[in-house]
Amino acid sequence: MFQEPSRDFSEQYQNDLLDRTHTAFDILRINKTIAGEMIWNFADFMTAQDVTRAVGNHKGVLTRTRQTKMAAYTLKRRYEKLSLEEQLSVFKTTTPSSVSSSYRDLIIPSKATSQEITDTDSYALTDVT
Repeated sequence: MFQEPSRDFSEQYQNDLLDRTHTAFDILRINKTIAGEMIWNFADFMTAQDVTRAVGNHKGVLTRTRQTKMAAYTLKRRYEKLSLEEQLSVFKTTTPSSVSSSYRDLIIPSKATSQEITDTDSYALTDVT
């Protein structure tokens, strides 16, 4: 995506901060320290210009005009990954004979590799009927 280093209050900085926060959240989730997460600001909003703010509050994942920012795509990938992990955990704890029709779309690796698959893009939804 972006190759430039992030600067304070830039969109790249916001994206880098989300990535680091998600890494910390993953550790806390594994340790069962937290049960959820949320976004503080849905969209940017106007504030008075100040030394600490450059004409507005830019913490949102959308702009003031509701255009997507890099952070929105980062969150989309994050929640898709969490959803995939949840589906896999349900699949691992369910025996084939007890799988209900609502679990027909199982997540199955689309290609076999010698290294462990960790990226959600390596998986494909497959209809098992």
